[in-house]
Amino acid sequence: MLICPDNTVHQGLDLVRQRAPAPWVHIGEEVSKEAHRHGFKRVAILGTRFLMEGPVYPPELARAGCDAVVLGCTEIPLLVTQTDSPLPVLDSTRILARAGLREATSAERPQPSWPGRP
Repeated sequence: MLICPDNTVHQGLDLVRQRAPAPWVHIGEEVSKEAHRHGFKRVAILGTRFLMEGPVYPPELARAGCDAVVLGCTEIPLLVTQTDSPLPVLDSTRILARAGLREATSAERPQPSWPGRP
């Protein structure tokens, strides 16, 4: 399994995902799953302009009205916590870390075949 805790890097993930030697855990997909799990329909994304306007987070995390906020840069949770926000917060870094841990400990996960190794 491959994981990268940088939101912005995920903008280029589709360019390498299919050729990667192991499956990628995508931060936008994991945050979207978590938002849907909690029943959030529209979330605000806090991050760099490049991230907020880019393709990392799926279109279903819509642009009009918000019922939660994504902390979309690694440093933002150091500045904004749930106690600071009137809306529920989704910490993208923690969500990705938990998804990576679930994936890494999943009994159903196939073992990757690395080049040069059986």
